[in-house]
Amino acid sequence: MKTYISYKEAITLLDKYLKTEYLRFHSRETEVIMRSLAKYLGQDEEFWGITGLLHDLDLDEIGENIQRHGEHTVEILKNEGYDIPELFNAILSHVEGIEGVSHKRRTDFEFILAGAENITGLITAYVITT
Repeated sequence: MKTYISYKEAITLLDKYLKTEYLRFHSRETEVIMRSLAKYLGQDEEFWGITGLLHDLDLDEIGENIQRHGEHTVEILKNEGYDIPELFNAILSHVEGIEGVSHKRRTDFEFILAGAENITGLITAYVITT
């Protein structure tokens, strides 16, 4: 199992699993915000950006089964040969509050991903409805 993911690998995964244009736009926006916050906080910009990029990787596959969101992304990443607990925990916890989801946010990184992706989700929703 790989314990590191490169940006090139992350883009390949995004291209393979996430086809819906507005979801790809949302993922790229989340990447940008996460990179910026990582830089501001003195954290790993590449890793934070990749996490933002991949956080919704499963949405085209799960359809209406939103309780699988996050969990299915981790399954995809594991099936692709990755074992990156910090990445997995952030992805799992960004859906805290959805009925049936038990993973809770614990770290600043997890809270920041949830906030960043919610902000970009609002922007994306506004853009596609106007």
